[in-house]
Amino acid sequence: MQHLFANSNRISDIPDIEKLSELNYLKELELNGNALSRRPGYRHAVLKKLPNLLYLDGRVINFKIKLKSFRKLQMRKGKGLIF
Repeated sequence: MQHLFANSNRISDIPDIEKLSELNYLKELELNGNALSRRPGYRHAVLKKLPNLLYLDGRVINFKIKLKSFRKLQMRKGKGLIF
């Protein structure tokens, strides 16, 4: 599976999508309309779990964005704010 559109479901936390990390070929994920997508740090947390994504919620994910996400998560981890 390369594309998964799970808009407006009952996805509310990172553990709800952890199984998706087993989908090595997943390139595009849409989670708009889920409670998770409204949480602070959502994009960064998803990219940490699914580093092979090229698109998240219709937006292109490039290396620069992935690096920024990784750095933000490292900073939050030290403050106990990680999901």
